[in-house]
Amino acid sequence: MSDPVATTYPWQPGRSLDPELAQAIKEAKLETRASWRKVARHTGLSHSYLVQLSNGQRVPSIRTVEILARVLPIEEWAVEQLREVAVVGRGRDRRD
Repeated sequence: MSDPVATTYPWQPGRSLDPELAQAIKEAKLETRASWRKVARHTGLSHSYLVQLSNGQRVPSIRTVEILARVLPIEEWAVEQLREVAVVGRGRDRRD
């Protein structure tokens, strides 16, 4: 029997990000020609977290999506989809 919540919301905390969305993040970073470390310094997000996002290993929070949309030239379709799948209420995506 399938889980109805997982069917309705395919990207739950701890699950991977859709490969197309991860690729959109990666391509936006490549377009800026900046390193993930430089992006991390500008955003306050950790280097390892950014790499995990770009590899599809993490699902961003709403706050992270907004930060990345301001700093990186992420295509609008991807920003909208990232907002839809973003995790609400997780604040562990920022460096302390």
